[in-house]
Amino acid sequence: MSDSSSDVDRTNLPSPTPFIIPERGQYHVQELVMYGSVKKEWAAYLFQYLDNHCVTKVTYTEHETTYTNKYPIYGCTRERIPNIDLKLRERSDSKTKGHYHLKYYGHIEPEESVVYRKCINTFISSRNIDEFLTCLGLQKEYEYPVHGKVYTYNNIKIRTSELLLTPEDGGLWVVSDKSLLVEISINLPENVDYRPSAKLLVDFGKTLDP
Repeated sequence: MSDSSSDVDRTNLPSPTPFIIPERGQYHVQELVMYGSVKKEWAAYLFQYLDNHCVTKVTYTEHETTYTNKYPIYGCTRERIPNIDLKLRERSDSKTKGHYHLKYYGHIEPEESVVYRKCINTFISSRNIDEFLTCLGLQKEYEYPVHGKVYTYNNIKIRTSELLLTPEDGGLWVVSDKSLLVEISINLPENVDYRPSAKLLVDFGKTLDP
């Protein structure tokens, strides 16, 4: 997750002070994210490390779709507003059929060490979600199944994933058998200083270096 790991102390993981998370029902959040990948040959070491240090682990399979606005949007001053980006997630579970996690991404703010953006999370249900979002002026960009694991360490979420393909004859194929995608993130309340948490995320990311 970083360029160098020679001075990383993996025995003392960083701990947020104070421990800040959004309150229940607070759907406007600040999101800090770092992305990386790990070769499959090293994945077992990564999972062992996360199993030893993280509190929870969940295995998931989801269907993810991203949408963006079909036409340019302009404000009152005729200045073009950045594109609307939405990510739609649906679990591959008959019990949750028709229920979706919808996430709106604001444009990425200037921040050197991590990806920083404002987000809005909501859960919705629909019999035809694609038609609903299309009627709002959005168009589908990408659609893919994904499988992986989610770990938590304090208020840091670690998400590993494999992108899958659905062939015409059914079943699922792994897009790449050489690497796993790794995403680490922190969600914060809307009006707190994000910079201490950004440093925390970078320090934690260094401990994941091989």
